[in-house]
Amino acid sequence: QYRTRTSCTFAAGDSDLVSVSNHADLQVDDSDFSFSGWIKVTVDATSVDNEDGYAVIQAGVYGTGANRLGRGFYLFYNDAAGDDEVFQFYTNSASATSTSLNSDNVTHDTWYHVVGTFDHSATTARLYVNGSEVSAGAKTDMVEPTAFTSAVKIGGSDTNHINAKQCEIIFWKGTILSPAQVAGLYNNGRPRH
Repeated sequence: QYRTRTSCTFAAGDSDLVSVSNHADLQVDDSDFSFSGWIKVTVDATSVDNEDGYAVIQAGVYGTGANRLGRGFYLFYNDAAGDDEVFQFYTNSASATSTSLNSDNVTHDTWYHVVGTFDHSATTARLYVNGSEVSAGAKTDMVEPTAFTSAVKIGGSDTNHINAKQCEIIFWKGTILSPAQVAGLYNNGRPRH
């Protein structure tokens, strides 16, 4: 099992993040894994000013076509339809195949606790927001993430970043958090800043 945790608060933008060098302990191909973090988007997304971007953890990228192969996994904040914002848990394969699991609608300036889990043997992903599984339920045919070559970004991304506060970001390799464990993390208390 591999676990890393940060208690920093990431304020906003592409300069306020932690970049962790790529290491075998952070690769999740052929592994169960989980991640969690608190996030509060501080700018209201609109159809004019979208706030799309990577959030909490980015261990890989979205990819299409031979020149941009996607690999790994990440959490994405998507505001593609104006004020209809959702969290998306993505996994990507070396063949540029990707799948995502979406949360229900979220609003800005509110703290959310987000947890993603991936069961390698069942290729099943779950996404939890504020201690409860999202209404879409488990995605049982999630793409198996493959090894990625980039650094892992915690609290943001060099590109496609969002204006948000993020903290208490945790990653577990070899662990699938149970619903009781997810609820326990959420009930442990929300950030006060």
